[in-house]
Amino acid sequence: MKTLEEELRTGFRGLSGSQVAGSLRVPERVVNETLRDAGGLTSQVQVEIKAANKLVIHYKSFHVEAALAPELEVGASPRLHVDLTSTMIAWTLKTMLVMPGISINGKRITVDLAEVAQLRPYRENLRHVRQLRFATTPGLIELQFDVAVA
Repeated sequence: MKTLEEELRTGFRGLSGSQVAGSLRVPERVVNETLRDAGGLTSQVQVEIKAANKLVIHYKSFHVEAALAPELEVGASPRLHVDLTSTMIAWTLKTMLVMPGISINGKRITVDLAEVAQLRPYRENLRHVRQLRFATTPGLIELQFDVAVA
């Protein structure tokens, strides 16, 4: 485990040239526990996963439908996009939600993963993600990924 932690800390230098493709099935329970464990505002958010990349985001008395973009925008600073169905909710969130790495433009929420505090220790490793696609079924997000260590 110590060796793997060292590789993670150094950006997988010792694994240069490696490539991995696969899928990961993430149940709704894990998504919500991760949000809760992140603390702050996200600890009060619950996500209900529907089919066809649809989500219902619950925060206090707000319930908003959203669509998860089918693919992560990759690069030095990968971005996750979620499109809300309500302009009014998007405007309200924009006035309330001030968090590093999260921006709202129109009805689109963008999460800059490199700026999310809980992911900062892994920032250097995000550059290895070549593709990350999302597909949902009720209660489940399936992640299809391609990772290459340069």
